[in-house]
Amino acid sequence: MKTRRSLLVIIIIIFIFLFASSIPVHAVGNIVHEIQIFNQVDHELLPSTAAGQYYRNLFYGNIQEINKIYNQYPERSLTVVYPRLQLFVPGLEALVNGKGSEEKITPEQVNALQQELDWLLTQCSPEFCRVITLEEERFPLTLFIGMSYQETWDYINENWKPDR
Repeated sequence: MKTRRSLLVIIIIIFIFLFASSIPVHAVGNIVHEIQIFNQVDHELLPSTAAGQYYRNLFYGNIQEINKIYNQYPERSLTVVYPRLQLFVPGLEALVNGKGSEEKITPEQVNALQQELDWLLTQCSPEFCRVITLEEERFPLTLFIGMSYQETWDYINENWKPDR
């Protein structure tokens, strides 16, 4: 398992960038804090490690398709994705503020990620679906249930190998 990559990271990245940016303008006033946290993850946390850089690049390499998919379902951003995104804000905030050991990954969070991932697999191109499927096979999300955000981040960085 040490050579596997974490699907959790790619999904959190997707939540961070896509979902925050696809929420309708009238809802933006309610998510200023979340956007600040996501920007910290994007600009401070992810670039700080090779694994973080890999998943950041993987996300940006697929951003056009991700945006295309979610732009076809704008109502989903506010009614489904935004509530799922909010599940991760406390943990990500703790992580970027050096308190990641205080927040644990819950079954609810993993279930929300898996549901969104399953939905995304019904919408994406074969190439992007392969990327998602490979990441799912490499690291089942359930592995992270009960781990703190810091433990998860450390585990990913200690075990990530650039074999692609």
